[in-house]
Amino acid sequence: MKVVHITYQDTGGAAIAVKRIHESLLEANIDSNLLLLWNNTNSIKNCTAIHDYTNTFNKYKYKAIAYTYSKVLNFLSHKGSLYIRVNYLNSLYRIHNHPLIKEADIIHLHWINRFIDLPSFLAKVKKPIIWTFHDMTPFTGGLSYEGGVDARMHQKFLRNSVRKLESFKCSNLTGVATSNGFLKKAVNYGLFKMQDLVKIPYPISIKTFYDRDKLQARKQLGLPLQKKIVLFVAADINNKRKGLGFILSRLDSYKDNDITFVVVGDGFNKREGFISLGVIMDENKMALAYAAADLFVTPAVEEAFGQTTLESICCGVPVVSFETAGAKELVIDGFNGFIVREADDVVLRETIIKAISFNFDRKAIAQHASTNYNNITIADQYIKLYASKL
Repeated sequence: MKVVHITYQDTGGAAIAVKRIHESLLEANIDSNLLLLWNNTNSIKNCTAIHDYTNTFNKYKYKAIAYTYSKVLNFLSHKGSLYIRVNYLNSLYRIHNHPLIKEADIIHLHWINRFIDLPSFLAKVKKPIIWTFHDMTPFTGGLSYEGGVDARMHQKFLRNSVRKLESFKCSNLTGVATSNGFLKKAVNYGLFKMQDLVKIPYPISIKTFYDRDKLQARKQLGLPLQKKIVLFVAADINNKRKGLGFILSRLDSYKDNDITFVVVGDGFNKREGFISLGVIMDENKMALAYAAADLFVTPAVEEAFGQTTLESICCGVPVVSFETAGAKELVIDGFNGFIVREADDVVLRETIIKAISFNFDRKAIAQHASTNYNNITIADQYIKLYASKL
């Protein structure tokens, strides 16, 4: 069985998930390949890119071309009507004749915005197509998440939804939601029927993310040995959807509880009560950051799954999270963390204080996560899905 995964680039949250799915299939002896528009790192096995982003000139040249094309296309398709800033349906690239696609038995789409021209691709590729939902874009007219989108904006995206639905009619397409919450959203938006959907969570390497010694991890990272440490992780810390503001708004009230926040991610400004580890690209170092923490907090208001939550519990570190799609399945109240049912800074603070002194069994947390989300378990679910479509 030959599988080709198609995604925009090899960096970012969705790219990490794609890489893990791809590598889990390789580990299960599946002939898996990855086709990218942009290659940033040259670090993934069986990976082919249309453009090499490691070449600075290419990076800006092709970015400018793609940006201009998107702007012109948007103007033409929405002239005299409601305007959508980004067109996630069309692309200047036509990749249906790429050798990896022609050789593959299964086409596995991921985050394909601005890479695949969906109407032409679905019309010309008649092989089984799997599409994993890394955000809401696959089952909407281009809407990544619902937060901050008013009724007028929904109306704008509706036009693309109608065009996308027409494209779906001629394809052999199956959607994969990573959580029940996203599966229900996909059905509610109307582009996928329940019989064309399955739920498969993200995999994780338990060779990297596992229960480690907390004090040793703190020593290696130069973190305080005796403080209560709460970890927060986001690629872009200033992204409001990630929810750091819920912590910052009550920051002074945490000081009385001897809590130090450790932050991983880009864009954090130094402030009292926080230690920034900056951007961490190395997964082994990231696993150390989890191991060093007493608690991981993820106050994101919307998530398709929550890879950082999975990483944390695989390292045996309990999680406090708002009630997002993935967290509702990953976090079990009183066992591996607590769900905050209300997106409120006071309730979040109370739950963090409660969790930091709760007697969690870190080994049991790690064991439960590694049993349910390891590479082989998740790869097996994908292999069964692929086989059912051939």
